[in-house]
Amino acid sequence: MKRRMVLVSLFLVSAFVIVGCAPGGVTKDYSADSVVKMGGRTLQGKIYFAGDKWRTEYMAYGKKAVSIVRTDKNVVWNLMPGQKTYMEVKLEPQQVRGMTEKMPGEIERKKVGKENVSGIMCDKYKVTFKISEKSQPSSFYQWLSSDKIPVKSSAVDGSWYTLLKNIKKGKQPASLFELPAGYKKFEMPKMPAVPRMPKIPNY
Repeated sequence: MKRRMVLVSLFLVSAFVIVGCAPGGVTKDYSADSVVKMGGRTLQGKIYFAGDKWRTEYMAYGKKAVSIVRTDKNVVWNLMPGQKTYMEVKLEPQQVRGMTEKMPGEIERKKVGKENVSGIMCDKYKVTFKISEKSQPSSFYQWLSSDKIPVKSSAVDGSWYTLLKNIKKGKQPASLFELPAGYKKFEMPKMPAVPRMPKIPNY
């Protein structure tokens, strides 16, 4: 079960690295209901955002999954409240899409229209980027409110999306983005090495 919860946490982080501060300035702190669809799964929960850090909370397999992303420390803390443990994962720079004035590897940002999303009129952009110099360009859509909150982000083919609802602006408690007292660090057990088969001599 613990391994399953860790995988869910990583799923959430991979989805929400696309949500954050949009180009053109720092987004105000806010909280919102969130919907994530990725890999055939759809989860609903909460997100709390405060500049260079944010927190997501979801229920998965009957358990609460919490992830705290700290771009200022380049780490992600995946909390397992039921066991009062956490796992620390390194946040790679190329994962921080939408968190800086220009996302790492961004090639082009083109406005393609305006749409109403979650009751908010948003500018819709097509963002093209490369994970590395040798990789092929990839694109996704991003819907930004007038104050630069990314209300929605989506794959061009619709295979994944993140959506914010009931956005409430305001300063978020600093404690939301810190490790809770009493939590112990959990290390994923290493898989045992597979013994090599002995070579069969040729006769």
